[in-house]
Amino acid sequence: VEPLAAKSWTINSDFTVFTFKIDRNKKFSNGKVLSSQDFKESWEHALALAPKSANSSLQDVLYKAVGFDRFSSTKALSGLETPDNETLIIRF
Repeated sequence: VEPLAAKSWTINSDFTVFTFKIDRNKKFSNGKVLSSQDFKESWEHALALAPKSANSSLQDVLYKAVGFDRFSSTKALSGLETPDNETLIIRF
């Protein structure tokens, strides 16, 4: 699997921290530059939606992210970090 919107990524030795460098040359159809915050906001929004089927491919991964156990009340995943527009960190 290769993240198409990342120009690079690293995974720590125990597979608990994934760090992606978002390709800031990619843009939405309206011309807005893609950012790490776009991923965080869209993933959290998708997790908050009422399920339409028994399967949720996004939840298949993010249920292991730090903070998922509190997501129903906080509506945020503390394990999704965006220290800058280019960096997306996922902590499991």
